[in-house]
Amino acid sequence: MGRYQAQIAATPLLTAEEEVAPARRIEAGVHAAGGGCTTGRAAPCSRWPSRWG
Repeated sequence: MGRYQAQIAATPLLTAEEEVAPARRIEAGVHAAGGGCTTGRAAPCSRWPSRWG
Protein backbone atom coordinates (compact mmCIF):
# COMPACT_ATOMS: atom_id res chain seq x y z
CA MET A 1 0.00 0.00 0.00
CA GLY A 2 2.85 2.38 0.79
CA ARG A 3 4.37 2.03 -2.68
CA TYR A 4 1.01 2.70 -4.30
CA GLN A 5 0.54 5.85 -2.24
CA ALA A 6 4.04 7.04 -3.12
CA GLN A 7 3.29 6.57 -6.84
CA ILE A 8 0.00 8.44 -6.55
CA ALA A 9 1.66 11.28 -4.64
CA ALA A 10 4.33 11.56 -7.35
CA THR A 11 1.74 11.95 -10.12
CA PRO A 12 0.92 15.60 -10.81
CA LEU A 13 -2.75 16.56 -10.77
CA LEU A 14 -4.48 18.22 -13.70
CA THR A 15 -4.99 21.97 -13.75
CA ALA A 16 -8.48 23.36 -14.25
CA GLU A 17 -7.70 24.03 -17.92
CA GLU A 18 -6.42 20.48 -18.40
CA GLU A 19 -9.66 19.09 -16.96
CA VAL A 20 -11.94 21.32 -19.04
CA ALA A 21 -10.34 20.62 -22.43
CA PRO A 22 -11.12 16.87 -22.62
CA ALA A 23 -14.53 17.40 -21.03
CA ARG A 24 -15.44 19.82 -23.81
CA ARG A 25 -14.21 17.40 -26.46
CA ILE A 26 -16.27 14.59 -24.92
CA GLU A 27 -19.33 16.83 -24.68
CA ALA A 28 -18.93 17.94 -28.31
CA GLY A 29 -18.68 14.30 -29.40
CA VAL A 30 -21.83 13.36 -27.50
CA HIS A 31 -23.76 16.19 -29.12
CA ALA A 32 -22.31 15.42 -32.57
CA ALA A 33 -23.48 11.83 -32.19
CA GLY A 34 -26.99 13.02 -31.40
CA GLY A 35 -26.88 11.98 -27.76
CA GLY A 36 -27.02 15.37 -26.11
CA CYS A 37 -29.78 16.32 -23.71
CA THR A 38 -32.25 18.73 -25.26
CA THR A 39 -34.45 19.48 -22.26
CA GLY A 40 -32.76 22.85 -21.68
CA ARG A 41 -32.66 22.38 -17.92
CA ALA A 42 -29.79 22.08 -15.50
CA ALA A 43 -31.01 18.80 -14.03
CA PRO A 44 -29.77 15.52 -15.54
CA CYS A 45 -31.44 14.57 -18.77
CA SER A 46 -34.43 12.31 -18.23
CA ARG A 47 -33.25 10.13 -21.12
CA TRP A 48 -30.25 9.05 -19.05
CA PRO A 49 -31.10 6.75 -16.14
CA SER A 50 -29.99 8.02 -12.80
CA ARG A 51 -29.06 5.84 -9.90
CA TRP A 52 -29.90 8.61 -7.44
CA GLY A 53 -33.28 9.67 -8.74
